[in-house]
Amino acid sequence: MELKDLKEEHYLRLIKAISEIIVKKGPSHTSMDYVASTLNMSKRTLYELFGSKDDMIRHVLEYNTEKSKQEVDEIFRSSSNALEAMHKLTNYLAKIHETASVDFIRDMDVRCRHLRIDYESYQGEVVNQLKKVIHLGIMQGVFRKNIDLDLQIRVLLVQLESLKRMEDFFPPEITISQVFIVIGRGFLRNIVSSKGLEMLEQMEATDQ
Repeated sequence: MELKDLKEEHYLRLIKAISEIIVKKGPSHTSMDYVASTLNMSKRTLYELFGSKDDMIRHVLEYNTEKSKQEVDEIFRSSSNALEAMHKLTNYLAKIHETASVDFIRDMDVRCRHLRIDYESYQGEVVNQLKKVIHLGIMQGVFRKNIDLDLQIRVLLVQLESLKRMEDFFPPEITISQVFIVIGRGFLRNIVSSKGLEMLEQMEATDQ
């Protein structure tokens, strides 16, 4: 059996199940044996479908990237202003990180960089989209006009690097999702106008 022989619904169900395993354990801690046994399928079938572990991970990354693109696009389409979009985006990304392990984040950065070409390209697209949304927010009056945007985004990315070394900086009771929320909301508070700050506080109060 090959991937092309699978119906789309069966393919998506399989990729989603594998993705949940890899995101939880990390690629280097996920063997083909473990995936096969967890999904109650033979390792031979798994190799027939994907050929290799790297191929399987590529399919998982493609699935997650496409799914994320669709959901982020929907967030921007459904938001009434740029600040609401950024607030929703922060909460959405924090929710994604609820299921991600430190092992997954570290593996993708260190052990699996050869699989990250498309993924990193997508991250670049996200940064460019982020800049466009912030410029829109400046015109809407929810973000400050005097923002050094390149500096603020660089600081944001440096802070997010801490997620790759959670065990060095944070006690085990603090989760990746919690840290992401603090970083994301701190970023928004650095760039909002007085009007935007009032709106942001109302949004945060609704979240609680």
